[in-house]
Amino acid sequence: MSRFFTTTARSKHYLLPAFSKTMHFFDLESESLNENMAVNWEKLDSEWQKILSTSCLAEPYVLKNYFLYRIYNEKFGLYNLKKSLRSPYYYIVDYFYIKTLLSVQSAYDIEVSMESIQLMFCHYSTVTQHTFNLHQQLDELIDKLNYGDDLSCLLLLN
Repeated sequence: MSRFFTTTARSKHYLLPAFSKTMHFFDLESESLNENMAVNWEKLDSEWQKILSTSCLAEPYVLKNYFLYRIYNEKFGLYNLKKSLRSPYYYIVDYFYIKTLLSVQSAYDIEVSMESIQLMFCHYSTVTQHTFNLHQQLDELIDKLNYGDDLSCLLLLN
C-alpha cells in the first residue's frame, strides 16, 4: 500500500491516514506479528461482514457497479493483449485494498457511512487510474508472487 499511496500527490491526504491506521492495526513492528496475524484477519473479516450488512454496501449493486465500471473502462485488459490475464489480478488487488481500508476504519470504531465509502472509492480510484506506472509496479509484485503463472488467478473468478 505504501508504494502506491505515497507516490502520488492526489488523494494522499485521504489515503495516507487510512494506510497509517492499517499499519497500526496490524502492529507491524511487533515481535508477535505472526502470532496475531490470524486474529487480526478474523477481526477484519468480521468488520467487513458488518459493513456489508449495515452500510450502503449491503446493496449488491454498489460493489458490482464499481467493478463493472473498471472492467468497461479498461476494456478488461484489451488495451494490451499480452497482459490481458493481469486484469483479474488488478481487480482482486482493488477489492482487497478497499475491503481492508474500510474494515480497518470500522475496527477503529470510525463510522463507515455512505460518504466515507464514497470518499474511499473516489480517492482509491484516483490513485489507481491516474498513477503513471501503477500497473508496471503491480506487475513486478505479481511476477514475484505467481512465478509467471497468470492462469492461476482465473481460478479465483469461480
